[in-house]
Amino acid sequence: MSKQSTTLALPIAIAMAVGVMGTAWCQTENRFYETSRTHQLPKDGQTAVIVDSSLGGLRRHVSQEPLLQVLADGTVKVGDPFGQGIKMEGKLSAQELQALLGYILDQQHFWDIKPDDLCLRPGLKVTDATTTKVMVECDGSQYEVSCRALGGVHTPVAERLSAIDTRLRQLRDETIQGKHGRR
Repeated sequence: MSKQSTTLALPIAIAMAVGVMGTAWCQTENRFYETSRTHQLPKDGQTAVIVDSSLGGLRRHVSQEPLLQVLADGTVKVGDPFGQGIKMEGKLSAQELQALLGYILDQQHFWDIKPDDLCLRPGLKVTDATTTKVMVECDGSQYEVSCRALGGVHTPVAERLSAIDTRLRQLRDETIQGKHGRR
């Protein structure tokens, strides 16, 4: 065996091993989330397991309807709190829902986000800002986190909430674009 083929053999062997082990991972829009843990969902498929009801900011709300709801049966409901006529539904597979919960709960440690970790920087005054509000219900628990002016909070915990908020907005956009089916 030549030196060049020996040099390539190890990376190829590693790639093959990762490919075999990769069955424990789920791909959602080119992002991989570990799904080794299955999160227990409420028995009623119509129960909201993830709700993004961020409110406020410079946009006028015409209703208190959440921006996004993901139900235990995988239904994704895009709300229209701004009255723009954007209201639709999509569907996540059970594997996609578990991957999303794995990202929120296992990677971003949603259960560990505490309100005291989400305070604005000292001296920062905000007159009108969005209040980011996310609720998750699974594994027999319900937990809600909210943060006013999330962009003005610079802590590792705030970055985790921001990552969750970004992923939920991406799911909302994907649903509007029909990537999760339209109803």
